[in-house]
Amino acid sequence: MGKLQNNENGFGAVEGLLIVLVLAVIGFGGYYVWHTQHQNKTSTNTTTSSSTVKSSTTNKQTTTTAPDPYAGWKSYTLTDEKLSFQYPSTWQLKDYTNTGTGNQDYHADWVTLTAADGFEFDINDGLNGGDPISLISNDPVAVTYAGQSADMVFSHAGNPGAPGSVNNSEVAGFMLLTNPNDQTSVPSNKNVTVHMASYYSSSASSSSSSAPGQMSIIGSYTGSAKYFSSVEQAMQDKEYQNAKLVIESMHY
Repeated sequence: MGKLQNNENGFGAVEGLLIVLVLAVIGFGGYYVWHTQHQNKTSTNTTTSSSTVKSSTTNKQTTTTAPDPYAGWKSYTLTDEKLSFQYPSTWQLKDYTNTGTGNQDYHADWVTLTAADGFEFDINDGLNGGDPISLISNDPVAVTYAGQSADMVFSHAGNPGAPGSVNNSEVAGFMLLTNPNDQTSVPSNKNVTVHMASYYSSSASSSSSSAPGQMSIIGSYTGSAKYFSSVEQAMQDKEYQNAKLVIESMHY
């Protein structure tokens, strides 16, 4: 009887040891699973946070301010028309307003801006388009002039009034028009009422015209006779690009 009791006691001790081992294995397994999941979650959060920071940094880097095309330019306001504009500091401005024969009585602006390479940009009040020119009306360059829609309409070299003198392969210059097909559709003045007749006539008076005058804005290379084969090629030229910016800067 005593021997059997000892065996039973021994078996109970083994069972207890096995139970402890099983619990230890279960506990360790649970801890391992929890630890692994915790590490994965922390790694995921870190990666997400890093990606967010990187994305935010990238967005900040791609958000850039466009350069000001008028940086360093000068400003000017016409004496009578009161139209203000900006122009390249490298251009020379001469104001002939009220210096012509008799036109000092008619209050008409006359301003010429000239680049070092021979490009000339002219602003004249009281003109209605001048002599006929061969317009390239099918390829106008849209601009905003003093808050209004207008076009830089280019022309061919030569006088359409002289047969055979027009060279359709050459682009000679532009004039600002409100209708690309009509050379006389130059913009109307807001403050000047003088017309072409009174501008050039010494017998006319400034009060002889009550209707709004017109403003001629043209640009071309002078002297050097620099022509282009197309309007697109002309608009790749630095001075024509500057002329477009001058027009788009105009405001009252």
